[in-house]
Amino acid sequence: MTTPNPQVRRANIEDLPQLVLLWRKEGLSVEELEKRFKEFQVMDAPKGGLAAAVGLHVVGSEGCLHSEAFARNEEADSCRALIWERAQVVLFFRAYAHAKRWLNRLRGRSGRTAVDRIAFDDG
Repeated sequence: MTTPNPQVRRANIEDLPQLVLLWRKEGLSVEELEKRFKEFQVMDAPKGGLAAAVGLHVVGSEGCLHSEAFARNEEADSCRALIWERAQVVLFFRAYAHAKRWLNRLRGRSGRTAVDRIAFDDG
């Protein structure tokens, strides 16, 4: 990559035109993916636009990567590595939130759980 700190982030509505271009380039179903654009993690290109997009479908604490698209195929491996790091962080925090909700339901009341004490107590 030519940029020292490429940004990987969740796609937003402003990214949709660029996503459509990437999906068409890769031969993906634009009609299907437009409905799911919020699932996509995108990587900004150094000179504007998007360098890459990968779908991350999350259910509960599990996720599935799908529908990857790259502006430049020769940069796919480096883009994929950075997006994979982002996907791991997203899934970690989703799993943490899922576990916290499950423990709160198990206790039958709201309030601090063992997970809260482990994550937030200094002692």
